Amino acid sequence: MNGEDLIEKVLRAGGRAADEVEVFYVREESVGTDIKKGILGAAEESEAWSMAVRTIKDGRIGFSSTGDPDRWKECLDAALTSGRMATPQQWGGLPKPAEIPGAAPSSDPDLVVAVEDAARMVDDLLSGAAEHPVDVVGGSADLARAYLAVANTSGVFYGMDRTAASVSLETIREQSTGYEFDVSPFRADIDARSVGERSADLAARSLSGRDIETGRYDVVLSPIAAGSLLGQILLPALSGRSVKAGRSPLADKLGETVFDENLSIYDDP
Repeated sequence: MNGEDLIEKVLRAGGRAADEVEVFYVREESVGTDIKKGILGAAEESEAWSMAVRTIKDGRIGFSSTGDPDRWKECLDAALTSGRMATPQQWGGLPKPAEIPGAAPSSDPDLVVAVEDAARMVDDLLSGAAEHPVDVVGGSADLARAYLAVANTSGVFYGMDRTAASVSLETIREQSTGYEFDVSPFRADIDARSVGERSADLAARSLSGRDIETGRYDVVLSPIAAGSLLGQILLPALSGRSVKAGRSPLADKLGETVFDENLSIYDDP
């Protein structure tokens, strides 16, 4: 049974027992390789399948998920059971079908999920790192292709293909380390050799680092450093769950200026 047929079966069966049903479906194939002590280590191919079901009955929301397509009925029953134990809440209904604006493509028809292709990316990483006198600590090259779909009993059925290629490399020279990575839906966008060279260059150039006195300084951050600060400090503070629970420092700052006026953040899923 293909994914679309299974989703329709879950919606039909669930619609007879609940007011509304929603299904999220993912099917993926991937290959991952890693680098250990400067050489290609393990290479692994895998296939994954998952489905999540949400049911709504009299304002009670139930949820369950499974990784086995043959157990879809058990998954639906578990969602219905959890809904019966949930506290009723005001519910405005699941979304209806709507026109979705065009978005940038996220699938590369030329991406091949194969160990041989990932191994070539590893070779390019190591070739780039060899441009500098460093040791390779670790790294990886990964390729993946997935199909994702979301559907509900209100007539919504959106599906999309998605691909991903990624590489990373960590290097060291004495006590100095370097790290670089790249990720894109398109295989042609990944320049693994450049990633390896930049990682090694950072480790080599950082060798003569020294301590400085505590104080206020103007600093220039690399994209990875800036991304780490945003990912570890700013993004958790913007979580709706964290705000609602009062764990975010922004929880009571609605309407206030909290960042530099030159910093703009857009939430555009």
